[in-house]
Order: sequence, then C-alpha cells, then structure tokens
Amino acid sequence: MKNTTKTFFLITALYLFLTTPTFAVESTLTPAKTVKLEREDKQGLKEEKQEFKNTIKKTQQEDKTQKKQVLSQLKKTRLENSFNRIKKELNTRLNYLTSMKTKIEARLNQKKAAGKDVSAAETKLKEFDTTAYTADMAALNTQISQIMTVDKPVSLMPQLRAAVNKVRTDLNNLHKVLVDSLRLIVRN
Repeated sequence: MKNTTKTFFLITALYLFLTTPTFAVESTLTPAKTVKLEREDKQGLKEEKQEFKNTIKKTQQEDKTQKKQVLSQLKKTRLENSFNRIKKELNTRLNYLTSMKTKIEARLNQKKAAGKDVSAAETKLKEFDTTAYTADMAALNTQISQIMTVDKPVSLMPQLRAAVNKVRTDLNNLHKVLVDSLRLIVRN
C-alpha cells in the first residue's frame, strides 16, 4: 500500500505540474480574445503574403526591363555591324573603280604616246566624278545615324534602302563611264 500511495502522489504532482501553465494561459484568454488573436494572425499572414507577392512582381519587372535593355543593345550592335558592312562594301567598290580609272588613264597615255587619237576617250573619262557619290554617301551616313538613335528603326528602313540604292546607282554610273571610255580606247 505504501507503494501505491507514493505512486498516486507522484502521478498527481506530475499532473498538476504539467497542467498548471495550460490552465494559467486558458484562464487569461477568453473566447473573444482567442478569436481576435486568430484574426490578427490571419491578417498578419495576409500582409506577409501580399508583401511577398509585391517583391516578386518588382523583381519580375526589373528582370523584364533588364532583358529589354540587353536585347535592344544587341539589336543596335547588330544594326551597327550591318551598316558598317554595307558602308565598307560601297567604299571598296569605289576604291576598285578609282583604281580602274587610274589603269585606264595609264592606257590612254600609252595610246597617246603611240600617236593615236584618244580625245573621245579622254572626254568620256572626265565624266568620272565622285561628287554625287560623296553627297549620297553623306546622306546615307545621316540616315544611319538617325536609325541608331530611334527606338524602332524599322520605320526608317525604307528610307535607308532608298539611300543605299542611290549610292549604288552612283557607283553603277561611274562604272558605266569607265566601261564606255575603255570601249572608246579599244576602238582606236
């Protein structure tokens, strides 16, 4: 019996020890207070959730703007490379035509030294004038600089094509002058 009494007291003491804090909290909280605390917890969770959503939206918007900036920079770089390639091709063709003019002049001088009449070829060769090419190339460079500063360069592309075609027409005219003068040299 002694053991059972000891055990009973021990169990009772343990029960009171473990349940005392629970009773103390429950005794200070009324049902209205617990509902209020639950609402506050829910409101706090909603606010945290909304803040989290807002930060996600901000980071997504920042990512989009960064992507747009990178893409626009890539597009501008590609455009610039294309324009540089076009200008290089046009200048290379002019240099080729100029070197051909020099060779034709040398051939004219040889024919003149041999006593042949090459006055018609000389007159035709004097028509080789690069001022139209230079003016149209300057207009092309202006078009290119405008395109590089515009946000949507597609709108100015038809004007650029027209300017490039004008420069090519000038080069074709210079080529035709050289061909005609060479034909006149060959005839004599």
